[in-house]
Amino acid sequence: MTLTILESPAQGLALASLAALREQLSGEPAAQISDPALSEYLAQATALVQSTLGRPVLAGLYRQTLRVGDGERRLSLALAVTPLISIGDVTQDGFALDPGPDGWESGALSGLLCPSILQGAWWWPGRYRVTYRGGWIVPGMKDEQGNALAATVPADIRAATLSTARALFYTAAARRSAPAFGKRAGCGREQLGHARCKPGRSAARRRRHPRPLRSGRPVMSVGASRRRRQIQRAGRVMVLSRVDLSASLTVQGYAPPPQVAQLAEGVGKAPLLAQITADETNRSGYTPRKGDQLRDGPRTYTLTDASPVYDRGTLCGWSLIASGGS
Repeated sequence: MTLTILESPAQGLALASLAALREQLSGEPAAQISDPALSEYLAQATALVQSTLGRPVLAGLYRQTLRVGDGERRLSLALAVTPLISIGDVTQDGFALDPGPDGWESGALSGLLCPSILQGAWWWPGRYRVTYRGGWIVPGMKDEQGNALAATVPADIRAATLSTARALFYTAAARRSAPAFGKRAGCGREQLGHARCKPGRSAARRRRHPRPLRSGRPVMSVGASRRRRQIQRAGRVMVLSRVDLSASLTVQGYAPPPQVAQLAEGVGKAPLLAQITADETNRSGYTPRKGDQLRDGPRTYTLTDASPVYDRGTLCGWSLIASGGS
């Protein structure tokens, strides 16, 4: 069996829409969500899904050659690209076959093509060449008049494509944050502003061979584990909330003491730099974002930036920058 693509789908089309991926990443920083980057993630995810399925899946024009051996006969011919949209020409050993008054009978989802009433009940020995349109209509496809077509991609395939695209996004985000919180991050105190702590040889060996946690949680790097312990040990209770108080969350946060320049300017005017773990946000589903209020003791700040911190592609904390202090 050979399959030839006669008319390939337009470039840039994917199994899921850009709007759907952007909606699922709505809680991420706006600077990391650009349409060209997300389109590239969707294109890579579509290619991976097609490779996993082992066949083309996007709607297009195909020509498939099949052979029925001597002494064989078949009730149907199995076409590779489904669902079938329309059947064009069918030839047997180079001679065109007549579909009859009722046209060709085929199963859209199964891809099975039955012989016409003029041929009888069987496909007889020979070399058959079938030209047909098949595949899923994806978001963005248009008909000959330029009208948008309704997408026919199954929900599970669309979900698999979006999940793969999200994984590519988070992998890229983890690489961007690797210098601060990746394998070379050092210990947690160094990440939180203590410059005297440097990882030794034993720490380097532990990073290469991390021990699994008995609790069943994903294994974190040494730097991320120390960062988490530092926040829990040296941090204090803070409260995150929306401006309209529609949602709030109590978190354990660490903010380094003000520097000399900040003391001279006034603590109330200096920005607050706080680090929190992702334990509370993951459990509650609360995503910190710009404009939220952060209450630290008697002072209330306004978030000007909320950046996620990743460890090996897993969200392990948040880095918050706030101003105000009223």
